[in-house]
Amino acid sequence: MSEEIFISTESVDADIRTDFYRSLFSTFLDVSPVDQHPLYGSIHIRSANNWTLTHWQFGIQRCDRRQNLILQSDIEAYILILIVKGYFHRTTQKNSVRVEVGDLLLINTAQADSCISTGENTAIYIPRDLLEKHMGHYRIPDETIFRAKQPMTQLITDYVLSLFNVSIDLPHEEIDPAFDALLSLLVVRLKNDNMQTKQEINIVLKHRILQFIDLNIKNPNLCVESLIYRFNVSRAHLYRAFEADCGIATIIRNKRLDLIYLELNEHPISLRTLTEIAQDYGFDNYNQFLRAFRLRFGMSPSEAKNQYIGEPTGILDLTKYFMTFADLN
Repeated sequence: MSEEIFISTESVDADIRTDFYRSLFSTFLDVSPVDQHPLYGSIHIRSANNWTLTHWQFGIQRCDRRQNLILQSDIEAYILILIVKGYFHRTTQKNSVRVEVGDLLLINTAQADSCISTGENTAIYIPRDLLEKHMGHYRIPDETIFRAKQPMTQLITDYVLSLFNVSIDLPHEEIDPAFDALLSLLVVRLKNDNMQTKQEINIVLKHRILQFIDLNIKNPNLCVESLIYRFNVSRAHLYRAFEADCGIATIIRNKRLDLIYLELNEHPISLRTLTEIAQDYGFDNYNQFLRAFRLRFGMSPSEAKNQYIGEPTGILDLTKYFMTFADLN
């Protein structure tokens, strides 16, 4: 099944364009003006089977994607972004990069970031599990830049633009093979550009460890030592396997904080105190919990109680989400 949506601020009154534009993305992005420039633009969305493609034109803007918005949108994907016009300056906890016209940027939607950009881009949302399956034992960075002048970048660029143009007209049985061809090109480039280093830990074992953490997240004894014992791996081996994710202890802490945030947001009226909720998720020191919570979400637990986020959007629901604005547009 294929669908197509086009939304533009040109179709709303000039005095409400900025508010309308911000509301378009508020579920998964906090968009704000830069140097008091008004917000405006258009977005063209095409969906085919489980694939989502967008073409976005906009003036200068700042986009912040914090952890609460990541939880809210629940978009389990990588986004492959082609810069058609303008520039895209992205900042994360790890680094700051700038991509220009003709560059390709692959980012993980699970990573918080802040971007200042202007111009025009074409993007494809790639389901995370699908890309990981194609990559096998190779690690996928949270961020990869393919510079414009490189031959494979030019090949992928041409394919992305062609895929956007024809995706709505492809017969159902040809959609997935067409996108699989893109994945094949992307995987070749990632493997060659990604230090050509395989993960030292089996990907299946890594998934088993993460699954074990999810199943035992409330167990106060869940820690690095318990995982070493449970899976019979060395501390150094475990560290290297999850080094790109800031370490296994950080993963456990962040998963617990995310679940607390969701509980506070979904059940703002609770008979349990914040201290009891924190202890239930393994935080014995309440002051440390408060500091960790504010660092991750930019707000206190009390503030999170009053910030209802609604149902997660999810990658497959992006088209449905934008359809509500298309009806108003």
